[in-house]
This record gives sequence, C-alpha cells and structure tokens, in this order.
Amino acid sequence: MSDTIHIVFGSASNAKNYARAKAINPRFVVIATQPELIQSKMAENIKTIKTVRFPDEVWKPVTFPCEKRVAETERIIKGYQRLGVVVTEESS
Repeated sequence: MSDTIHIVFGSASNAKNYARAKAINPRFVVIATQPELIQSKMAENIKTIKTVRFPDEVWKPVTFPCEKRVAETERIIKGYQRLGVVVTEESS
C-alpha cells in the first residue's frame, strides 16, 4: 500500500502513461480535473502528495469548467500542505 498520492496535471492518457512508466498503482494516480477523487484517496493514510505537471504544449485545461476544477485541486493541495502533508512537485 502506498502512502503517496500522485496528482497529474495532464490528460487521462498522460496519467496512465505516467503510472505505467513509474510502476505506480493507478489507484493512487488522480487527474487534476477530478478534485473530488483527491479527498476520497486522502482517507487512506496518505502522507505525501506528488504533483506531476505536464507542459502547456502537452496539456492545458481546454474549457473554463476544467480550469475551475484545476484551481480547486490547487486549493485542496495547499490545504493538505497546511495540515502537514508533504507536497513535492515533479515536472514531466
């Protein structure tokens, strides 16, 4: 069981490829446009959040609702960081 959740700022295929390349259980990989999943995953003894950001040329939110959901994900990450969860960032 992992103590890290990976939040991918990219598409579903980016997240799938990332999980496969890093040998991570896809259950612990969440797309940034799905903030509602983060809170359900955090109930499982998660101590670290690793954010993975793909460059704008590869992925950026294409609609205003997606932008709002990504902003909500950013707020959730900052909230957990204030609560003592370690947040690391990796660019891909």
